Amino acid sequence: MPRGERRKQDWSPRKKLRMFQIVHISEDDSPLIVYGRMTGTVDILAQYWDRQSSWRYLVYQWTVEDDAIRDLPWADWDGIAEAIGGSKQQLLWDGRSQDPVERAWVYQAAGFHHGFEKLDQHPMEKRARDLKEIRLRR
Repeated sequence: MPRGERRKQDWSPRKKLRMFQIVHISEDDSPLIVYGRMTGTVDILAQYWDRQSSWRYLVYQWTVEDDAIRDLPWADWDGIAEAIGGSKQQLLWDGRSQDPVERAWVYQAAGFHHGFEKLDQHPMEKRARDLKEIRLRR
């Protein structure tokens, strides 16, 4: 650009990509990780890391909806409540909670009872070092 010539300012709108942030991570060998991001609406994503060996995990991932109960019409809520040792009413309440972590736990309970393949038919394979990196970012 020749001296004295000014570059025109580009004022066109840019689409901002907002990355998911960790909202919650449980501290056990097979953790539940809940992510959130704000893009005009709040998007919530959960992952269950199912430990297969000392270095290998199957990672099941699903979107956490505002009403987990409506999103899981196939779930046997009586059986899930009995399996986790809680009441069906509390489970239904948690599935409609404003707290996304509470709703993510409901999905996880349904996954334990019915199989996580009902939530994610194509789990990712990850390594223990991937989980370690995620925990360090937190």
